[in-house]
Amino acid sequence: MKAAAWTVCLAAAMAVSLSASGAIWLVDADNVSGVEDGTTWATAFTNIQSGVDAAGPGGGQVWVAAGTYTSAASPVVAMATDVAIYGGFAGSESADQFDLRDPQANVTIIDGENARRGVTGANNAIIDGFTITHCVPTTTSWGGGMQCENTSPTVSNCTFQANAGSSGGGLGLSGSSAVIRDCRFLDNEATDSGGGGLYAANSTATIVRCLFAGNEADDNGGGVNAQGASTDLTFSDCTFASNEAWQDGAGVYMAGDSSATFSGCRFVGNEISGHGGGISSEDGDLTILNCVFTGNTSLYGGAISKWTDGDLIMTNCTLRRNWCHAGSAFSGGNLYGKSTAFRMTNCILWEGLKDDGTPNEMDFYASTRSYSYNDVAGGLAGTANIDADPLFLPGYSGTISALAYDAATCQSTVTVESGAFLPGTLAGQLLQVAPVDQYDPPCGYLIVANDAATITVWADVTRGGAATAPRAYEVLNWRLQDTSPCLDTGRDASESTYGAVTTDIDGDARGYDGLNDGPTGPPEPGDGSDYDMGADELIRLPDLAVSAVTLLPAAPLPDEEFTIQVTVLNVGLGNAGPSVLSIELTGDATPLTYPVPALDAGASYVVPRPATLPKGEDYSVTAIADSEGDVPADPNPANNALTRVFDVSVPACDIDRDGDVDAVDVQLVINAALGLDIEGRDADVNDLDGVNAVDVQMVINAALGIL
Repeated sequence: MKAAAWTVCLAAAMAVSLSASGAIWLVDADNVSGVEDGTTWATAFTNIQSGVDAAGPGGGQVWVAAGTYTSAASPVVAMATDVAIYGGFAGSESADQFDLRDPQANVTIIDGENARRGVTGANNAIIDGFTITHCVPTTTSWGGGMQCENTSPTVSNCTFQANAGSSGGGLGLSGSSAVIRDCRFLDNEATDSGGGGLYAANSTATIVRCLFAGNEADDNGGGVNAQGASTDLTFSDCTFASNEAWQDGAGVYMAGDSSATFSGCRFVGNEISGHGGGISSEDGDLTILNCVFTGNTSLYGGAISKWTDGDLIMTNCTLRRNWCHAGSAFSGGNLYGKSTAFRMTNCILWEGLKDDGTPNEMDFYASTRSYSYNDVAGGLAGTANIDADPLFLPGYSGTISALAYDAATCQSTVTVESGAFLPGTLAGQLLQVAPVDQYDPPCGYLIVANDAATITVWADVTRGGAATAPRAYEVLNWRLQDTSPCLDTGRDASESTYGAVTTDIDGDARGYDGLNDGPTGPPEPGDGSDYDMGADELIRLPDLAVSAVTLLPAAPLPDEEFTIQVTVLNVGLGNAGPSVLSIELTGDATPLTYPVPALDAGASYVVPRPATLPKGEDYSVTAIADSEGDVPADPNPANNALTRVFDVSVPACDIDRDGDVDAVDVQLVINAALGLDIEGRDADVNDLDGVNAVDVQMVINAALGIL
């Protein structure tokens, strides 16, 4: 039981601490003791609001154990000034064990039961570690999951999912100043003025490492809707995937002189019927740095639409394969609009298309414009711009054999025919799926993960059941090959004029000598700074992957030595120095380690491990490359490990022990019956009277599938 972990001494210590400001108050929906004073887990409050009321205003913490919390009142939780509310506790932690909190394992839910708001904000207050769901307010209907009016909260590690409101289905800000970190906005809806995930009116906010996926607005701003001249939003390392809006700005809509800065953000597969599949901005200033736009669609400006007043700065962005639907020749597959001033530097615009398949990169007018060191299909007037294939990393194409959507996670699983992907290598890329309607562009989805034959993406690939398999697909990368003409051909953008860009979308330092031609830099059009064009600065890092675990022979016999062969592959661009491989087999006290020599980019090395096992099922072997960290800054540790499960048996008819009974085995047993040398293999299948016609017939039967 949760209370059992609490000693009398600890309970007394907790009770003493509660007498002072900044005390900890405990909440646990599972408390059935009949006593609720919030001083121990055994006597915890059973609703969050009681904990908040006990703590503030004036300061204190409310620790909430895993469970589902609701209320007959709206909101379910009204935050208080200077009070921090933390979810994710198991319900047994002591006062000094805050770091044991785990919101992912101990899911803590605020449930509006589709009848009320979830949370209201307060000044200098914190909410951290909650899933806020099914919140649909019936009064003051903006800000369904959480409403902040003239307040300054911090919102961290929260998931806003399946909430709805007239605007700000997930979270609404009005006259507020908020910090929003490490949050997810999934499948929320704005039923009126917009902002399915987030609505901000006359507010400022810093939004860091947040995901907006599968949100919808009946008007503008599927992911985010911002309004008002005093609204200024800063987005860092955020992702906008498969959001939808019926008007403008599927990912983000900025209006009423509102301004925003986006740094290191990804816009993938957002769809709109109006302007700006990724971002639509009116009047206010817009700064976009180190951002990727791919697979977005709209009527005008598949990736970005900026209209009328305000300045636009774009530096080191990659816009690939965005679509526009407009029948007009001026529509901007990747970029469209008009602004007071426009400065675009070190950007790649490629494969922007109209719905008839014709190229259309950008249609933009600005009173003052500066275009320099960009790679734009079809060419672009300005300084040191180029028109050359960027040589993105190669992708994949084929046929989907099955697809399924899980509303609980807001993720889809796509199974492909003849899949042979290296597990863990497709995350962050674009999956484009053939549309349901032949007149629509392909649908884009951000890849979350993959194994050999399945791909997991954000949002609903089935389109509410309208899309079924089989269906064509493409996987497209936006990162560059090491032979790209965009390497080292940008300019230094560290000055504030260009947005003070010194790192790339991954946080790597700009100016890496990707061509390895020394400090003088490449020939023109580069300026000698070694900045790459696009969102990613290509750095030649090694990336060790375990690409295969095989057995030799394929079907090992009991108590006879066989070999586990592990292939280590350097899938990175840089050469890897000597490293280590660990191989752990069922029954090992500790994993065995083996040296791996230095590997050039693309090179592989096979490590053999002898083994002997008795007869049995479900033996497990796990191999982990670079297990001691000898390869620095590995960019993709997810592909370092591979596990194989196998059985040890006596395959009597598998003479060559390759795992199959086939014509080779038939020939071997015939040779043995004729007295020919078969290199020590055992061909006496029935263990009676030596090798004869009976053994031959048994192997033939096995090869034919006959018992």
